[in-house]
Amino acid sequence: MTAIDPQQQNGGPPILPGGTAQVDPAMVTNAILNAMEQCATAAAGTNSGAEAKDFLQAALFGAQAVVVLDPSLSQGGTPLEHDLALEQLRGQTQQNVAAIQGEAQKHVADVQAASQLRAAKETAAAPTPRKKLTINRENGRMTGITQEG
Repeated sequence: MTAIDPQQQNGGPPILPGGTAQVDPAMVTNAILNAMEQCATAAAGTNSGAEAKDFLQAALFGAQAVVVLDPSLSQGGTPLEHDLALEQLRGQTQQNVAAIQGEAQKHVADVQAASQLRAAKETAAAPTPRKKLTINRENGRMTGITQEG
């Protein structure tokens, strides 16, 4: 008959080869978070600045451990799903900005074309100045042109 491991009997994780137990990462994260909370409470309750500093440093190390150990968190400590959603939004925002810039460039081109057309129509409709040209001749040959007006 095989002996039943006390951990398995109490509903604990199964023992892996080499005598180690599989641990749930969420339980580890929760334990670290609880320890951080206890450190922060202890820091608030102490009268010693050095002791408070030690407790707060321990809480900081706990926060860093959570970020490093939790595979669902990015290096900044935010959930990876959140970072992925932000990246998708950033891409969509860039597309929206490009579309807006394209519309603005089209509008500017339309305004410039309308302005050039209006200027061309005004130039075409403007009366042309009349100038009087006088051709100077001597002995049947042209010797110069004089412009008046």
